[in-house]
Amino acid sequence: MKGRAMTKKVICGSEIWQKGLHAFFVLSIVILLMNNVQAQVWGPPPVKLLDRTTAGKHVCFKLSDGSDCGTETWAITVQSDGTRSIRAYTDWSATETQINVFLRADKNYRPLEAFANVYLSGRLSGTGLYVVDGKTLTVTVNAPNDYFVESLPLPGDFSLLLHPISIDGWHFGYYDKRGQDTQPGAIFTLGAARRSVLVKKIAMPLTFYGAETITVPAGTFETDHYRFGTPPISAEVWIHGPDRVVIKHEYARNDTRFLLTELVETLR
Repeated sequence: MKGRAMTKKVICGSEIWQKGLHAFFVLSIVILLMNNVQAQVWGPPPVKLLDRTTAGKHVCFKLSDGSDCGTETWAITVQSDGTRSIRAYTDWSATETQINVFLRADKNYRPLEAFANVYLSGRLSGTGLYVVDGKTLTVTVNAPNDYFVESLPLPGDFSLLLHPISIDGWHFGYYDKRGQDTQPGAIFTLGAARRSVLVKKIAMPLTFYGAETITVPAGTFETDHYRFGTPPISAEVWIHGPDRVVIKHEYARNDTRFLLTELVETLR
């Protein structure tokens, strides 16, 4: 009888120890899961990733009769290091032209890389990939009947003419308001719609007319009025704010006027 009692005590003690070990194991798993859940809770990043974003829309009207000639939507992202990226989609319904563009520039608006393609009447006219490496611009061009890569020397100041009007305010990133009203400028462009797809450098004078307050469908804005090019091959732009948002754009040769109709700005 005493042996059986001892056996029962040993068995009971073993069961208690096993239950205690099991409870400890379960508690440990629960604590581990709770810590893991706490570790995965989303919070603000340790560094500021984005400074701000801006998005908008332009509507095109013909200068001659005021009729509709297309739309353009775009978005700008400003990183915490000052670099800017803009994505634009242009639909020039009057000429059956669609353009898709991405451009990234440094804090002084000097281009770093870009991609652009142009469709005419639903067919690809040409695609260009631009990469800036110091004083060299390397461009890869893909067209229906041509493909080539070329490298072009760069001046200290330059910009890329990619055809969406929302990007045209960035041509004046290096314009010095303390200097002459008209200053030299250099623009590299992938051949315009219905023209050669070859990349070329164009001397493009930049002119500042002054500050103007203008009203467009998106509201009333304080702007800087500029012109790039020499008449009759020139465009006038009214730009606003640190990201040089185009508020109004007129290109007499193309009989077009773009007005800003929507603007959304987000500070991070």
